[in-house]
Amino acid sequence: MEQDQSKGSQVLGEIQQIARSVMAAPKNLAAERLGGVAEMLRETAHQFHGRQEMVAGIAGTAAEQVQKFATTLRDSDIAELVSEVENLARRKPVVLFGGAVAFGFVLSRFWKSGTGSAAGSTADETGAEIPRGVSLH
Repeated sequence: MEQDQSKGSQVLGEIQQIARSVMAAPKNLAAERLGGVAEMLRETAHQFHGRQEMVAGIAGTAAEQVQKFATTLRDSDIAELVSEVENLARRKPVVLFGGAVAFGFVLSRFWKSGTGSAAGSTADETGAEIPRGVSLH
């Protein structure tokens, strides 16, 4: 009986390890993509520096926050992240909702930017964007 319990615990541990590794891949991909968002925001801040300081400041601050979140996401365990989100939902539900909306917006922008036809255009053989309905022949 004890041996069966030990074997059951071992199998459960292996299943938990597999689940963690399966969950880690999308988490790491999201962290990588967020790092890309942070880089784009840094570039935006740099472009507006000297011309529109307020926009540059907002983009720079946003870049720092997005990078901090990406690092937290990459370095944290799934269970830790779930616990933090649950605590935030209890303490500040409006902040959580606003963050979810903003995250969804950013995610949809990336998804659309990756598919030219979804944005109403296609690419020719050189990779140049061609608006839908325009023929080069």
